[in-house]
Amino acid sequence: MLTFGKKEDGKEYIVRPAVYCVLFNQTGQIALIQKSDGNYFLPGGGMEANEIQEECLKREVMEELGSDMEIGAYIGAARNYFFLQMS
Repeated sequence: MLTFGKKEDGKEYIVRPAVYCVLFNQTGQIALIQKSDGNYFLPGGGMEANEIQEECLKREVMEELGSDMEIGAYIGAARNYFFLQMS
């Protein structure tokens, strides 16, 4: 499993399972979502209660791209540690 960020001692982390996809169109272009801050992300997002990965992925792609999708091969998993300080 790939890991991004570093788990820091003394900080409490919330586990937030999510799924993302590498989605190609017919010409081989990859879909990306541009957020309001200008950053780009793969389509996908956090899983809701009792939702399985495939359901979450289809829901997120429909919400973000307005389109259905066909799920192909599983690529892998990653863990991302980050700390969000609430003001």
